[in-house]
Amino acid sequence: MALVPINIAAILAVQEEERLDDICIENMERRLMRNQSDPFSLEDVRFKELFRLNKDMAQYVLNGIIPHLNQVPNPVAVPVILKFFAALHFYATGTYQRVIGRSYDISMSRQSISRAIHEITNAIISTFSEQLVHLPRTALENM
Repeated sequence: MALVPINIAAILAVQEEERLDDICIENMERRLMRNQSDPFSLEDVRFKELFRLNKDMAQYVLNGIIPHLNQVPNPVAVPVILKFFAALHFYATGTYQRVIGRSYDISMSRQSISRAIHEITNAIISTFSEQLVHLPRTALENM
């Protein structure tokens, strides 16, 4: 019986290349699913369960914040609408970001969810804080 020399380094390199290919395929599938997602197509009851707003209010907030969001055309960027719904889902549930990324076809990484929450929160604050929040500045205003 002849012994065949085994090149462990070559085997590990092939396995690493296959792992990276699998990650690339998973990212492409995630992006495809994410870009085909339309939260507004959900039934009203399910929409409110997920996002704690009705569709009209969600559309109002989304329309208000869009001018405050960076919308650089990038084919691999997460669409603004999904960033918005990822943040709404986080506000509604307070669950972990990884869970949100895997729920309702949002299909985003934890890092993307984190950035989306930050971006959307800042846009909501800059758009609606003066309209909806009034903090008294003097004792007389407090009365």
